[in-house]
Order: sequence, then C-alpha cells, then structure tokens
Amino acid sequence: MSTCNGCSDDFPWMQSERCGLCYNRDTGQNTDWPQCAGCGRVFQYLGGAQCVSCSKRGTNLTNITNAVDNPPNPRSRDIFIPPAQPSLTNNPANTARAQQVLASVAGSYANAMVVTGGSMHLPKNKVRGTTRAEPTIQIKISKIVLLTIDGAAVPKAKQAIDYDNTLHMVRESSPVEEVIHRIFIVVQHVVLENTQHLLQKNEVALYYTASDTIIPDHLLTGSILELWAGSAGVTLKSKDRQMRVLPITLKLRIRRQDDDENQNPYFSALTTTTARKRKARAPADDDADDDDAEPHPKRTTLQRAGPGAYRTSIAPHRAPSPVFEELLVQRISANLVTIEGDDGQTSVELQFTEASDTETIRIFQATEQGKTKSMSVIELDGTRFAAKELFDIGAGKKPTYRESVSFLKREVNNQLVAARCLEGFQEAASQNNTPIADVRVAKPFLLEATADRRVFLVDFLLSNTQTIKYSGTEQAGANNDFYGKTCDAFAHFSLWDSGEAFVLADIQGIKEPVYVEDARAPDTLVLFDLMAHTADVDEEDRALGDAGSDGIAQFRGQHVCNSICRCLHLPSTRPKPKPKNRIAIAALITNDDGSDGSNGD
Repeated sequence: MSTCNGCSDDFPWMQSERCGLCYNRDTGQNTDWPQCAGCGRVFQYLGGAQCVSCSKRGTNLTNITNAVDNPPNPRSRDIFIPPAQPSLTNNPANTARAQQVLASVAGSYANAMVVTGGSMHLPKNKVRGTTRAEPTIQIKISKIVLLTIDGAAVPKAKQAIDYDNTLHMVRESSPVEEVIHRIFIVVQHVVLENTQHLLQKNEVALYYTASDTIIPDHLLTGSILELWAGSAGVTLKSKDRQMRVLPITLKLRIRRQDDDENQNPYFSALTTTTARKRKARAPADDDADDDDAEPHPKRTTLQRAGPGAYRTSIAPHRAPSPVFEELLVQRISANLVTIEGDDGQTSVELQFTEASDTETIRIFQATEQGKTKSMSVIELDGTRFAAKELFDIGAGKKPTYRESVSFLKREVNNQLVAARCLEGFQEAASQNNTPIADVRVAKPFLLEATADRRVFLVDFLLSNTQTIKYSGTEQAGANNDFYGKTCDAFAHFSLWDSGEAFVLADIQGIKEPVYVEDARAPDTLVLFDLMAHTADVDEEDRALGDAGSDGIAQFRGQHVCNSICRCLHLPSTRPKPKPKNRIAIAALITNDDGSDGSNGD
C-alpha cells in the first residue's frame, strides 16, 4: 500500500509518490474529477469507488485471500474446482499437448487391455471423456542396410548405415502406406546425411528383422492392424509380440545416375574393392560386349511449361450438369450351355435370358474412359455397379444401337469362356502341385435401355480403380511378378487347351483385398474386359480386338514360357527349328578315301 506525499491518503495500487488529484492541484488542472480509491488516479466519468482495473485486482486478491484462509480438504469429494483462465483453455498449444497426453494414457490402457486379455485383470480406466482409446503398435526401425550399389554387392562389413534405433508409435487403424511414408522421410534424411544420395522409394525393401524375410506386398496396402495380424510365426520374437513391437530392417539397393557415379566418395569407397576383385577374376578380353549390362536410369530433363500455362481467360459460368439420370432397363443374363448332339459330339452355346420385368437404374457421370468404352457408376436395387458403354468400334466410328448390342454380347462371351478356361487352368495347377496366384474372372451381364437406345456391360463395382495390365491386344505378356506370371501362363494354357483355336489377350484386372479370420491374405486378382484372338471365325463375327489367326500366330511368336508353364508341362508356343542334315554335314568333313581326316594320333 502506497501513501500520497501530498494529501497523505493511502492507495493500495498507487505507483507514484503523489495521487492524481494532488498532481492536478500542483499543475493547475481540473480538480473536480472523481478519484479512484485503488490507484489514486482521477477519471472524468468514474462511476464507482474504483476504476475497472482496480476492481479486477480486488476480486483476484479476495479469491487468493479466501483460498489461503480456507484451504481445501484433499479428502473431500465435494471440492469445486473453478474453470481455468481463458488464456489457458484457449491456447492451441496447451490444448494439443493435453490431447496428446490423454491419448497416450488412453492408448497405454488399451494396449494393457489387449496384452492382459480383458478388464478383469486391470483397474478401471482413469481417463474420462471422449478421448480415443485405440490400441497402438510400435514400429521399430532396427537397421538400415546397404546391399548393392548399381547391382554390385557391398561388402558385408560395410553394409550397415549409422542409424540409431527409433520407435514409431502408430494406431492400429492407421494405413500402412501413410506410416511407411512418414518413416521413409526420416530414413531419406539419414541416408542423405550419410551418403549424399537422395533415396527413392523403389530403392527400399522392408524386411522382418527376426526372420530376415521380406514383408509381403499385400500386407503393405492395408492397415497397421492387418500388418500386425499377418506377421505371424517366426517373423516376430515372442517378446516383441508381447510388447506389441514390430522390428523392421530397411535394405537398400542403390541405383546411381550416370553423372553421379564418380562424384560420391562414400559409394566410391564401398565399390572400389569389389570392382577391383571382379576385374581381377574376369578374363582379359578387350572385345568384351557390355551391351547386356543393365543401363542406369536416366535423369529426366525438366521442361518448362511456358508463358501460355500462366495466361488465363475467364470463361462464362455454366449451369451444373445433373448428378445422375434415371433409365428404364431390362437385365440380360448370359450362360454357357453344353449341348450334346445326336452324333455324340458336344458343343458350347452362349444363351442370353432377358428378364420379364423392367428396372430403374440411376446412372452417374462417366468416371473412366478407355480406347473403346467409357465406365460409369450405376445404382441398381440399392447396389452400385460398374457399367461400360461402347463409344468407338475402330477408326473413331461410333456404333449404332444394334452394333453396341452385338459387340457387347461378344465381350460377354469372351468373359464367360475365359472363366470356364480358368477353371481348367486352376485344376491343372492343382493336379501338378503348381502354385499360382488367386485369380478370378468377372462374369458380367447386360442392361438394355430400349427406349433410350443404350446398352451397358455391367460388372460388380470393385473396391478401387487401379487397373493393372499384364498383356496387350498385340503384345504377349512378359511379367516377372507372381500375378503377372500366372496371367502369362493362363494365356498359354488357353491356347493349348483350345487346340490353338483361342488365346486370351489384353489381360487386365484389379487386385481385391482378402481377409481370412480377420487377417489380411494375398489379394485376389479380378480380370475383366478380356479380349481374345480366335481361329475359324468370320471377321464380321469377331469381337473388338480379335485379330483371328494372325493374332494367334503373333502370340505364338512373342510368348516366352515361364516357370508356371514349365511346371504344367505346356508345350512351347514357338515352332521347333528344322533338324539339321547330319549325313550331309558328315560328308563335308570326311575325306574321299573314307577316312575322317585324323592322323591316327
């Protein structure tokens, strides 16, 4: 409390030697303004005994005095805790930190629930409210190993990259791809600091640390929980499984740019010894052909967009197109029926059955477009399907309604014939104990809108639109992955099984996730829009892309048998070379007297 040296009044929060009223008297200013009893200042329109600032100070002082005089009983359950100051509750940093702490505590409790097997072994959770209590898994980056540089093996003693083990705690529902991306950014920075090389994702492979086996691709496309459930057996140590820790080793296979080969001292030091040993073991041959060496990836030259990309004009606004349109359609189903003739010969007939009732579909705007068909999402009986409509039958020609019906029926035929062929292919693989990928062929149906003169080829809508092509109409497949080899062998089997009258082409599909007892299993490849080359079929009766006997001959010349073809004992598609005339060759190297030209030694 301060005392004015003019009027000798006491003012609790006065900050000068004289109050405001005495100061006005000394300077000859107005002395009629009311004075604050707290700070001693004068205000022209003061409405109370104290100014607003002093009133707030008095309230806070009273609360502090009451808290000191009346301390709370820590054992009492009726304590009223006043809300925090707005400056604390509205601070985003404090709020985020509090949420992190609560989420961490709640996640630890959820982990304990998973490990102990239920709440009967644990006390009640102390975290209240709506805090998300989802179990977490710790991804541990154990090692970063540099295996090869430009295909040359790095000595084992120099493979390890200096890196401290780190743990990444992630929720079970987190997508694996997002978690890997976050880890990759950290690892990329570490590799850049150690090796001056900017790491690319295709240079990294993920391995289980315990078993030193690569993590399957199908486990890297789901959630962390699916990865955890699929990591069974020797892939994890029992202690890590109990602690919910997934140790991972990152193995790097570096591919340098051509102009970077001699500029990186770190890589040069690793590869010098290996190159010297390889050169010493290699025979001296000045004419050695290096054409078989795998080329280095070329660096892409940047192309500027140019000023035209930055000059824009404002077009008049357009009315939005309707979200969907409704059509009245009839469903046309198809089946392959085996017919036995009077002579005992069997034949297969494609039979179409038209539904008696019409149905209403909602067709949304086209989302995908290929060379000949556009794809739209339709809604039929509350279920969504993928509906394809033909818009080009070659050379930019738009089909008539009758042509659309005819061509789409032939495409249905290709799909059903391929599905029947796939059954034989899978049975042959089973009989020969040959592992093949899980493949199925989509079985479509037609929807015909007669009034609107439109017809659609309809398949079930798959979970994604990432189509993978394994072969082309004029190019046989030459794939190295498991699914691709299965498709290549499937095409070869169709040629052999049909007596070289039919071969599948333009094989493409989408991978669908599969779950077995809540664990992620290898994906199923769903094939659709298959084309085929057929022999002994008139050109006007062929489906789109069917090149007839020429297409079959082209496939025979292009296809290279893989391990699945050989396990199924499929004959080679390429014509065998004519045998050489051994008698004529022998006559050329034999002397006229019948001797073999040797000197008897």
